[in-house]
Amino acid sequence: MLYKKKNEQVLSSELFKNPTAEFRGAPFWAWNTKLDDETLLKQIDIFKQMGIGGFHMHVRTGMETEYLSDEFMHYIKLCNEKAKKENMLCWLYDEDRWPSGAAGGFVTKDYRYRQRTLVLDRVSPFETKRNFGKDYEDFCRICEEKGESDGYYVCRYGVKIDSDGFLADYRRLADNEEFDGEIWYAYILIAGNSGWYNGQNYIDTMNKKAVEKFVDITYEAYYKNVGEDFDKSIPAIFTDEPQVSMLKYKVDSFDKNPAQLPFTDDFDETYKKEYGDSILDKIPELIWEKRDNGCAETRYRYHNHRTERFVEAFVDTIGDWCGKHNIAFTGHMMEEPTLESQVHSLGEAMRCYRGFHIPGMDLLCDNVEFSTAKQVQSAVHQYGREGMLSELYGVTGWDFDFRGHKRQGDWQAALGVTVRVHHLTWVSMNGDAKHDYPASIGYQSPWYKEYSYIENHFARLYTALTRGNPEVRVGVIHPVESYWLLCGPNDKTGLKRQYLNTQFLEMTRALTYSGVDFDFISESLLPSLCEKGTNPLKVGKMQYDCVVVPLMLTMRSSTLERLNEFVKNGGKVILLGKAPEFVDAKKSSAVLDAAKNWKNIDVDYVSLVDALEPFRFVRFTNIDTSMQCDLVHQLRTDGEYKWLFFCHGDDKKNDVTWLPAMSRENAEVEISGAWDVTEYNTVTGEIYTPAYEIRNGKTVLKYTLFGEDSVLLRLKKSNENSKKVEGDKKKKLLPLKCADVSLSAQDMRTEYKEVADGVPYTLDEPNVILLDMAEYAFDGEEYLPEVDSIHIGDIGRARFYKGFEEQSQVQPWVPVPEELKNDKGHTVKRRFTFESEIDIENACLALEMSDVAEIYINGKKIDKVFDGWYVDECIKKVHLPKLPKGKVTVEITTPFTLRGRTEWVYVLGDFGVRVEGRRVIACPGKQTLDFGDITRQTLPFYTGNITYHTAYTETEGKTRTLQIPAFGGALVRVSVDGRDAGVIAVSPYCADLGFLEKGEHRIDITLFGTRFNGFGPLHNMYSKDNPAHGGWLTRGPGSWRTYDCPAWNDAYQLISAGILSCPTVY
Repeated sequence: MLYKKKNEQVLSSELFKNPTAEFRGAPFWAWNTKLDDETLLKQIDIFKQMGIGGFHMHVRTGMETEYLSDEFMHYIKLCNEKAKKENMLCWLYDEDRWPSGAAGGFVTKDYRYRQRTLVLDRVSPFETKRNFGKDYEDFCRICEEKGESDGYYVCRYGVKIDSDGFLADYRRLADNEEFDGEIWYAYILIAGNSGWYNGQNYIDTMNKKAVEKFVDITYEAYYKNVGEDFDKSIPAIFTDEPQVSMLKYKVDSFDKNPAQLPFTDDFDETYKKEYGDSILDKIPELIWEKRDNGCAETRYRYHNHRTERFVEAFVDTIGDWCGKHNIAFTGHMMEEPTLESQVHSLGEAMRCYRGFHIPGMDLLCDNVEFSTAKQVQSAVHQYGREGMLSELYGVTGWDFDFRGHKRQGDWQAALGVTVRVHHLTWVSMNGDAKHDYPASIGYQSPWYKEYSYIENHFARLYTALTRGNPEVRVGVIHPVESYWLLCGPNDKTGLKRQYLNTQFLEMTRALTYSGVDFDFISESLLPSLCEKGTNPLKVGKMQYDCVVVPLMLTMRSSTLERLNEFVKNGGKVILLGKAPEFVDAKKSSAVLDAAKNWKNIDVDYVSLVDALEPFRFVRFTNIDTSMQCDLVHQLRTDGEYKWLFFCHGDDKKNDVTWLPAMSRENAEVEISGAWDVTEYNTVTGEIYTPAYEIRNGKTVLKYTLFGEDSVLLRLKKSNENSKKVEGDKKKKLLPLKCADVSLSAQDMRTEYKEVADGVPYTLDEPNVILLDMAEYAFDGEEYLPEVDSIHIGDIGRARFYKGFEEQSQVQPWVPVPEELKNDKGHTVKRRFTFESEIDIENACLALEMSDVAEIYINGKKIDKVFDGWYVDECIKKVHLPKLPKGKVTVEITTPFTLRGRTEWVYVLGDFGVRVEGRRVIACPGKQTLDFGDITRQTLPFYTGNITYHTAYTETEGKTRTLQIPAFGGALVRVSVDGRDAGVIAVSPYCADLGFLEKGEHRIDITLFGTRFNGFGPLHNMYSKDNPAHGGWLTRGPGSWRTYDCPAWNDAYQLISAGILSCPTVY
């Protein structure tokens, strides 16, 4: 049990203010290099300093220590012992990279356990150059003799498509049988070897024996080594993106390209046991469309069966093992957010959660995926699970600031998340590791010492949101099974799929914002969770007073039976749009008949919300517009108390160009019933009484909410029917919510004398000249024209290691193949050039592979004298001789092998830098900084922290507030006359300066930078104007390698950094 303290009678103020490790985040800790004791222990200390409660030991690309070896387990045990000593938690991860199941390739060395796909093809497998068996037995024989095979032949079909593209006739043919139409061949294709799986391939996740082998290799190994600490310092083991082979539809009914279906060797055998006939007799119905939905039942049965085979084999097997071994099974599935995505990779998402003890989700690109969260939260509620996990902050980039961290975590907390798994922090930035989905939420980021601001907020929040039980009165039937009926060729079913998917997402969003909370109900899980249709409808641990039937094509008879009984007992069912025309995927009027006793409304979400009004507990109204606020919430019952948490669901446009005064929302919060209200401030840890009023059977509070504000309230039944409470205003210290901050044009008066001429400043790191564009030569050849340095490594691999592209993805811990054992490698020389308008003294060169590098400055080899590191310990600093004014060349020669990388290089020192397009020019540094973009003030590549030293003259003697409306960085910290005045991280970007006596005061403003302008995709022209939500194109690993597409630009694509607008005092 993770949250043992939740059973304490009340939440103590001490636990709320100083939450323990289980309530704190546990990031993916990327083990991506050669491990050693000192580094790991030191980084755990850093996690502790950051306010983080634990870590997931997650093997990623670059790992040199052999996976699951005795040495590997030594480090697991070392970190576990350190976690115990520090009162932290040590979370396990079950794979070498991802997706889970292959155990780094150990499982799938056995051909019996490799992933299968059923392919339907116009070309016989025997007409290809591949090595196929005549049948399964022949396939096994080939594998025994040769070690592997590409698959085996299954059968052939005669198929006739009419002139409109519909399936007119088909049958499964005997070996020599003729047919008046096209002949299609079905065969099982075994997943080909891949470097990503260390020369093997992915597991057959529908094969229980394969999964048991995975458990034996991985889970049993962990149990043998650290099992005594399961459910103590080791709470859970994380599984990552398990999946089946992907569906591949036909683009149109006439195309001749192969179609693909997830399959396993005994699929037809178990299908026959379930349904009494052979799915192999009906495969064409899964590929083409018959008229009048004639394929519905076959598709429904196939997708239901393949989902069950996957969940039973993978999720249930591992979940059962974890339950017996006293460790929680956690993680997330693949592609959960939409009907389309989950059908492609899983069949159904919610069914997968039944085997998890802490179900989880994955949130990438700063997307807002209410559907994913609500699916997981619903299963957590119905199975009575103690918590919900989210792998969050992935694919957001170096410039994702504290606003993003809070906002993204807040809306997920409102939708049930209690375990934050930050994506990610690295052991090392060596080589390509630095492109592995930054930022590194660790010591490589200049703001890491400030991160407790974020961690404390969420830890305090979770101390409340893990208590008691969720209060939800509305259930919504999940429509994924209707989507199965439409899994046909795109020209016949694509638009129908798209419409159903869109309606699902729009309904989910509308209900999430409605203020009426809901859970999804999975039809496949309902029979085991709901014995009969009582009122309220009992689904596992939950009870629903109302059930919504959304736009659907089919409904299970077991669902219909319970709904009919529920209505008979006085329950309310709301039908959106037309009643489903199918029951168990068979034509039936049963739902239409039942719907006569339901409330029927059009597919209109305003009408749906109106119909749910009797089940509302809280209403959020924008006072200025009388419209609904875009707030999301969670309500929990905790003994005599209720907990209500709410926050914004979407980004409130708090980018650096948006005035905070324009993004505020004046909200009225109306709660059903008379309640005494206590506010728990998750930012400061303070507990106080807010201003509120009880009137007309309602409790009403008013807030001015800015973009990242969130509110946690504890409610206790009041004995009074009418009262007005002024609230404990003295407790409302910034940066809380900003309900008391009234900003207008008249309020904002600049009182800095230094603004016009700039202010003195201090850098906490040397300034930087980025060396990224270089001429290059391999093996002593002539220099070739200048390209991006990262590209040079790619060119070298393509030239010297053609045919070994997959091998370059194999982990370093895996022995190299025979063909590469005698590879002596090559050398690569890079020549970087920049201009200097000054003599530069006492500079350093920061580079990787410094121990084996030969360095020449202006043609002269230097003796290497090392002096620490820059950003990451793998980037060593080497002293440079005096760099004279004029053209400066830096030549670096290093060994080059298959895994060789040619990363950017940095000159560090006391100088200024000017960028003109692609030209980099060293120049005199500025003695003062204006409030504006530092990339235009001789600091274009500087990514550390900056302290602005300002002076302020107080003429009256008053309590003052400082506001910084716009900044480019992670956050700001303010001090007044040497006294800490706190953090500015979220809108409206204010700090309480306290009472200032008349006279001069020194205000120091420290801007905590991000590493984007030194390590981001600086030649990706889309990255500057498309921040985290730009996704894979601008923040994924490929963002640095856009050489051959329109995104590439030789000129630097820098983002704005520094204090961007003049601070104001009011």
